[in-house]
Amino acid sequence: MHTAWLHVAAGGQLPSGSGRRLAATADLVSTSWQREDSGIWEVRSAPRHFTESKMMCWIGLDRACRLAAAGHIPGSHVSEWRRQANMIRRFVSDHCWSPTRRAYERYPGAAGVDASLLLPVLLGMKPGKSMIGSR
Repeated sequence: MHTAWLHVAAGGQLPSGSGRRLAATADLVSTSWQREDSGIWEVRSAPRHFTESKMMCWIGLDRACRLAAAGHIPGSHVSEWRRQANMIRRFVSDHCWSPTRRAYERYPGAAGVDASLLLPVLLGMKPGKSMIGSR
């Protein structure tokens, strides 16, 4: 989703049918972000609510909202994408940020951080940054 957004932001056009597929992907993210997973590193422990996974779901929904606002993808579900993105932000803020460490934790309650958490921050998910819809 981020790559598609970068492409159109640079003046490119999405290939025919891509907009519908990207919108369907945003719909999938909206319904699946609350599930536990094995994380980017595919850890062999039980699935968890990995912070990086949640953050990348937020990035995907944020970019889908931007693409829809610019008319590049169907926007009939934007209000739900925005609602879910705001829920993700609240989850990450309430459960994944450590004010003591001043850093995101690998997953809620984890004893450590993870280098994968740098990417979502570089892509725009930062503590205190406005939520989608409140820009």
